[in-house]
Amino acid sequence: MHKRILSVHATRAGSTAEVAEAIGRVLATRRPFAQVKPARENPTLDSYDAVILGSAIRVGHWLPGHLSPPG
Repeated sequence: MHKRILSVHATRAGSTAEVAEAIGRVLATRRPFAQVKPARENPTLDSYDAVILGSAIRVGHWLPGHLSPPG
């Protein structure tokens, strides 16, 4: 059985998304069912065996999940 892993991130400037994507690439080489999604998509966690949550920290607080890189 393959374990499904999700990496979820909240970012303001994009660097946290870049780290999450790098983690996802490494996981995908070992686990074919690894995915990366932004927190603003409010992904459902039910179908995953493990979740990695990452966020930039601003003034000691995690970012709200709806933030995404400017552009």
